[in-house]
Amino acid sequence: MMMKFCSPKKERIGNAVDFKKRSKRGLREGDLKEYTSSAKDFSELEIRGVSFFGDGDLQHEKIDRGGDKGMNIFHDPVQKMPNEGILEDITITIEKGTRLSLLGPSGCGKTTLLRIIAGLERPSEGDIRFRGVSMAAVPPHLRNFGMMFQDYALFPHRRVFCNIAFGLEMKKMSKMAIRHRVDEMLELVNLEGYADREIQSLSGGERQRVALARTLAPSPHLMMLDEPLGALDRRLRERLLADLCTILDKTGITTILVTHDHQEAFAASNLVCVMMQGRVAQIDPPQSLFRSPATKAVADFLGFQNMVMAYQQEDGVFRVPCLSSLAHSVFLAHPDVDGHATHSHHHTHHGHVAIHGHENSKPCNADDSSAMSLRGAKNDAVSMLLMPDAAELISKNEFNHHTINIFQGRVKDLFFQGATWKITVQVAQTLLSFYFHRTVSIPQKNHLIYIRLHPSGVVRLKEEAVD
Repeated sequence: MMMKFCSPKKERIGNAVDFKKRSKRGLREGDLKEYTSSAKDFSELEIRGVSFFGDGDLQHEKIDRGGDKGMNIFHDPVQKMPNEGILEDITITIEKGTRLSLLGPSGCGKTTLLRIIAGLERPSEGDIRFRGVSMAAVPPHLRNFGMMFQDYALFPHRRVFCNIAFGLEMKKMSKMAIRHRVDEMLELVNLEGYADREIQSLSGGERQRVALARTLAPSPHLMMLDEPLGALDRRLRERLLADLCTILDKTGITTILVTHDHQEAFAASNLVCVMMQGRVAQIDPPQSLFRSPATKAVADFLGFQNMVMAYQQEDGVFRVPCLSSLAHSVFLAHPDVDGHATHSHHHTHHGHVAIHGHENSKPCNADDSSAMSLRGAKNDAVSMLLMPDAAELISKNEFNHHTINIFQGRVKDLFFQGATWKITVQVAQTLLSFYFHRTVSIPQKNHLIYIRLHPSGVVRLKEEAVD
C-alpha cells in the first residue's frame, strides 16, 4: 500500500509521532531520504543539549522547533543524583563534509555520544537532528548512518564480497547493482581482487579496509568511526590513517571519529571536540586547539608540560615566582594587537620572571589566534603555558645584551627523537621541556644554556569551571 507523506516542513512539527507510526507500518529508508532531501537550510548534524545519566530512561524532552541552522543537540536540565551523569549538556553543530573527532580520555563519554547519534542509546535529555529533522523516533536502521567499530564486526564465515554486500542486500538492491557497488568499494580501499578472500586470511589492515568498505557501501549520510585504528600497531596505524583520510576526502562524507589519540585526531579531522568528564571542554580546528588549549586540563591531556603559575603586575605583564632567580630577572613579551612587540616594560622585578602572553578567551569554536591584551587586577593568579616548540638556543653574548624573551637554565636530560631533540631544562626550581630540530648543535647534559622564547609561544589558560 502506498503511503502518503506530508511536506518536509509539516513533517518537522510532529516528526516523532509520525515516525513511530510509520515504523509500525513499514517505514523504509527512502522515506527518510525524501524527508530530509529539502533540508538545504539546515546544518548536517546538530547535537542539542544532550545529557545521558546512564539510567536507561528517556526523560522529558524539550526540543527547540525554531529555525536554527545546523545539527544541534539542546539540553534542558533535569533533577539527577550526583555523579550519575555520563554526558552533560553536549551541544555541537556539524556542517556537511566536516570530519569531527571526539577526543578525550577513557570514560569521558565520547563513545556513549556516538551511540546516541547512531540511535543505539537514547539520551536522557536533548535531541539529535539531522538536516533539521529530529532523530528521536527514527530507529537506527532507518537513519542511514554508517558505523564502524574498533573490532570491525566482520562476519568470519562470509567472504569479503559478502561482507561488503551485506548492507546492500538489506536494501534489496539487485544482484547486478550489488556487484557493481562492491567492485567500486574494493577499488576505493585498494583491495581489488579480494572479493573471494576469506576473512580469516586477511591481515589486520586488510580487515580494517573491508570494514570501511562495508560501512561506505550503502552510501550513508553520516560516517561514524569508533577507535577504528586502535587495534593496529603504530606503523600500520599511521599508514592506514593516511589512507583513511584519502578515502574520506574522495567521498566527501560527513564523519565523526572517536579516539583518545590527539595525533590521530589532528591528522584525521578538520574539527576536534575535546571531551572531559562528560562535557565539551573545547571545540576547535586542530591547529587552533594545539596552539591555544583553553584550560590547564585540556593542555595536560594534549601532552603539554610547561605550565606555570603567574601573577598579574601590569597590563600584559606577569611575574612567575617558580622561574625566579636572584641573579637574573627576565621579561617575556608578546606582540600587541597591532603586531608590534611591547617593549615598554624595561625595568626589572628583582628575583622574578615577567611574562607577556596572549590569552585564550574562546573555549569553543575559537578560530582567532591573534594576540590579545591581558588585563586584570594586580596580583591576579593565572596559569600560563610555554609552548615546547617556541624556544631557540642563543649565545651567552646575546643573553647578556638583551632583556626581552630570554632566560637561562641547566640541561637535565636529552632525548633524541629522530627529527627533533627533546631537552629538559631546569629553570630555577622548575623543569621545562623544549623541542629543537635535529640539526641544532645540542649542549651536553648539566651544561648551562640560554634560551629565547618566541612571544607567540606564551599562552594564558582559562580557569576550569567549578561546580
